[in-house]
Amino acid sequence: IRMGAKVNEKLPPLNNPKIIDYSTEYRTELGDIYLPAKCKFFLGTGSGVASIAEIFNRPEVRINFIPLYPLIPNFKLYHSPPGKNSLFIPKKIWSTEKKRFLTFKEEIEFDETFSFDTQDYAKAGLVPIENTAEEILALTQEMNARLDGTWKGMSEDKELQRQFKALFVYEGKPYEFSAQMGAQF
Repeated sequence: IRMGAKVNEKLPPLNNPKIIDYSTEYRTELGDIYLPAKCKFFLGTGSGVASIAEIFNRPEVRINFIPLYPLIPNFKLYHSPPGKNSLFIPKKIWSTEKKRFLTFKEEIEFDETFSFDTQDYAKAGLVPIENTAEEILALTQEMNARLDGTWKGMSEDKELQRQFKALFVYEGKPYEFSAQMGAQF
């Protein structure tokens, strides 16, 4: 179900009864609350409607998560990762100077500026890259399999999650959050 109050245009005809363009054909204020509250899981960015799924403790699949550093609460800014039983994947950040993607550690260090503004990245010679359709599909399939009880992760998944989360430190201590990054990412 495609949601959103502000969309530029309708989806093209897809001839698939399982794809519903709710945002342009059926949208109501009640539906905007009901659908995220009752969904199997919510797929989207950290936009306002995602908060509704979070309030109702629905599993979330968050894509294009940026910046990473504000996963840690602080005095300037905080945006939470999805909650327990939820998955996310961040945008990759391309460095025009280094001619490569930043490591997660480098991204977190840059993100300490707490920027949600693309211009700040551009000034630093950094280009946030949207998640690909393949990355989003893999994450969606992973969540569906996890919820159906059919997910079979690889043996190194837990260690990679631990290593990623160890990058986040708040007031000298590791900062724990329950969401996990998508295994294939």
